[in-house]
Amino acid sequence: MAKSETKRKRLPKELQDFKKHLKELDFKERVKAYFDCSPFQYDLDEEKMDIIYKSFSRSEKEEFASKYQPIYAAIDRYGDRIRAIDANCFIYSFYIDTVLRQKSSLAYTADFLNKAESITKKAQNATELEASSLILEEALKWIASYKGIRQPLPPKIIRDENNKYNINTKDIDNDLFNTMEVLKGILSLVKCYIVSLKEFLEWVGTPELFPKEFADMEHRLSIRFHKLEERGTPPEEEAKEFPLFHSIDKAEMEYTSIVFDELPLTVDIFGENNLFANKYKSFFNF
Repeated sequence: MAKSETKRKRLPKELQDFKKHLKELDFKERVKAYFDCSPFQYDLDEEKMDIIYKSFSRSEKEEFASKYQPIYAAIDRYGDRIRAIDANCFIYSFYIDTVLRQKSSLAYTADFLNKAESITKKAQNATELEASSLILEEALKWIASYKGIRQPLPPKIIRDENNKYNINTKDIDNDLFNTMEVLKGILSLVKCYIVSLKEFLEWVGTPELFPKEFADMEHRLSIRFHKLEERGTPPEEEAKEFPLFHSIDKAEMEYTSIVFDELPLTVDIFGENNLFANKYKSFFNF
């Protein structure tokens, strides 16, 4: 029975390997590993934190409790808030990406219809056979009646003042620009928290303890929202046949101009207002 219980309690291989790896680390490196664990992201990280803590000697546990545990608790106090803000960045950017892809698809479809209609008209005008003319006329009517796939968003393929197929995106563009302003505000807010956290860790003299989860978050947002090279010019014939598809969309330009590293710090949570530092101070009643 005892052997059976021991077998059931045996650690998964990942944790066994992690435990072996810890033996190669000194105290400060194990503290860093503790701060880098993210139970929010990885199920096993809570167990890894427990393994790290149990690896400390008695004196190391005392040092951890007096010096590092308050730092970790101050970070943890606002960790979920940072994650929630970051999640909203993903939701808003995903929405904008989806709408821009739909607009691009509609523009391509409108260009295709204009090209198809142009070819059909030329063929109709050139033929002298009545039967062929009737067939082409029928084809032309079919193309003119094209409604496309129903879209869940306002943009629609319409006839413009030149009787050409075009896309009506006025309402959705207004929505996109408003959504981008919200996104920029959210990105600025998560940036404020990240910068504030770094400031706090500098203040307590442990900048190296900046958690990997938030370092990765900052890196991901910097890569996702950065300066992009201008789109290359398409071949002349292709640009002529698909002018709407290859035109520079103002909403897309606005979206791609968002640069995370250049966003302003819009909320004052620094210096005396540093949330992390004030939470840390509250543990010591000063």
